Order: sequence, then C-alpha cells, then structure tokens
Amino acid sequence: MSDQNLSMKLIANMIIDSIEEGDGYTWVVKTAPHILTCYKNVGTFYFACSQLNKLAHDYKESNRPRIFWFNCHGMMVIYIDIPASKIIVNFKYEILYNRSVDVTTPIEIRQEIKENIHLDPVQLRAHLSNRFNISNITIQQIRYWWALFAQDFIRLMMIILIQHIHFLNQTKQWGVSSVMS
Repeated sequence: MSDQNLSMKLIANMIIDSIEEGDGYTWVVKTAPHILTCYKNVGTFYFACSQLNKLAHDYKESNRPRIFWFNCHGMMVIYIDIPASKIIVNFKYEILYNRSVDVTTPIEIRQEIKENIHLDPVQLRAHLSNRFNISNITIQQIRYWWALFAQDFIRLMMIILIQHIHFLNQTKQWGVSSVMS
C-alpha cells in the first residue's frame, strides 16, 4: 500500500475512533477499501457495526462475555477525497437499538462532576483528566452524571424561582410596592 493510501486509511481510522468513542460500539472493516487509481488520494472505506448479526459467525467461542447480536444492518461508508478537501460519512441502520451504559463511576469523580456542573461534558473530561486517572472512564459515563446533576441543579433553580414568584405575588397582595425601599 502506498503512503498516500496509508494516509487515507489513517483518516478513516481517526473518524472511526471518534465515532466509536461516542457510541461505544466497534466498527469493523467490511470489505477492502476501494481506492481510485485514476485519482490520487481518493477512496471509499466500508465498515459494519460490531453488533451486526452477520458478523457473529466470524468470532470463535471463548470464555469472554458474549455481546448481543442484532439484525441491525448497521453499515458505514466513508468517502475521502483529499484533493477536494472532502469527507462524506454515511450511516445506515435498519434497526436502532440502545446500548446500556455502565455508569459505575468512583464517588470522587462524580463529586468533581457535580462541583463543576458549569462545564460541558467535553470540558469536564479534560478537567477530570488533569485531576484523576480517567483511563477507565468513558465520555458516556461523564455525560450520564453531568446530565443527572444538571437536572438536579435545574430542579433546584426552578424551586427557588417559584418561591421568589410566590413571594412577589404575596407582597403585591399585601400592598407592598417595593421590597428594597
């Protein structure tokens, strides 16, 4: 494989790595890439979802926990055209399924997320990596705890807002024109 083809494969793998980090599933090469010979740095890469039922026969029996196979027909095609600075990623699923996320997270990391609820999950990941070894913590876990704590924070703010509205309505009924005067 030429250096140009390797760079396209590297780009495709970087895209796959980003998607895998987000969805938690593995995408496997389905067929050999179709790399155009008449144009340099242009090619198409084909991947299948690791949960695809068709891939079940490719795995040997072992003592590792088995994943649940779906007939999802999950396919991804990545078209790369380096000269045109163009990348197109197409997904196809016939059945969408939810993957359960293991949200088991150490208490100190959960507490740090709670104390830094003003950061978004990506910023939280960077913040946490500076303070803790988070090699075993996924972005899904961070998003889960951030969303949970954000909901609690929003509920608290709503309660405070409702109490303030109630207080202002009461002061109007009592004929108080200004609380601050």
